[in-house]
Amino acid sequence: MIERINLVPKKSSAKKNWAVFYALTGVFFLSSTLILVFLYTSTATKINKIDTLMKQSILHQDSVVNLQGKVTQLKQSVNRNKEKINQLSTGAIKFNQIRSEKQQYSKVLNAIAGNLPESVTCKSIEISNSSGTITGIAMFYSELPEFVDKLRNLKEIYSSVTLQSIGTNTPSDNTAPYNFTIVFSLQQLKAS
Repeated sequence: MIERINLVPKKSSAKKNWAVFYALTGVFFLSSTLILVFLYTSTATKINKIDTLMKQSILHQDSVVNLQGKVTQLKQSVNRNKEKINQLSTGAIKFNQIRSEKQQYSKVLNAIAGNLPESVTCKSIEISNSSGTITGIAMFYSELPEFVDKLRNLKEIYSSVTLQSIGTNTPSDNTAPYNFTIVFSLQQLKAS
């Protein structure tokens, strides 16, 4: 006896997974920002303390030899701290640049999941740079063109969507599921 297994995930668990993903992403970015702010303020505080010590050392010219040694050490410390600030600034700029240039593939996957008919099951979704393919099984042929049209109408995500191939496992059986392949090209999806 053949048992049927429903491989289509429930929408509520997908929404929960995405909610957890967004929450974790938010926590990551928030913690990264807080760490950068903390490092920046602590380095600035250290620089201010070093500047204050340098001013005090000039006022107290009791031991010029000792003061000259301290001044040299303080200058080196200021330079190291300035280098740290420059490194942190460069890292923050690179981080923001990478974030702004990356593709937002989650928008693509959400669009597919949101428009997928109930009788259609995706076997695989492959995305590479600005193009991708969807392969799967459909119980009804009529749902595939509708699915392709829905994706095609999402012009802010897809630049083109085409039903590339369709077929059945047993050509003589009209009730057999249809194997399909859909190819698509993406618009540039930048982080907002």
